[in-house]
Amino acid sequence: MKRALRTVEHFRIPYGIIINKFDLNKKFSKKIEKFAEKYKIPILGKIPYNREFVNALVNLKPIVEYNKKFEPLFEEILKKSLEKLEKS
Repeated sequence: MKRALRTVEHFRIPYGIIINKFDLNKKFSKKIEKFAEKYKIPILGKIPYNREFVNALVNLKPIVEYNKKFEPLFEEILKKSLEKLEKS
C-alpha cells in the first residue's frame, strides 16, 4: 500500500483508501485507519468479508448485481471517490 501511495503521489493522482475484508482482522484494519489519519488520507470505504462476494465471482456477476444489499456500500464509495476527484 505504501508503495502504491508513493506512485500516485509522484504522478499527482488523487487517492484514498478502501479497506477490503476489514472485519477479518480488525486490529490490522485499525492500523490502516491510523496510518490514513496520520497522513491525512481519506478512507473511502470499508468492505466487509462476506461469502456472497465469492458467490458473485463464481457466477460472473458484479456483487451489486448478484446481491442488491451491497449497492449502498458501493454507492457510498463511489460518492466519496467522486468528491475526492472534484476537490483535486
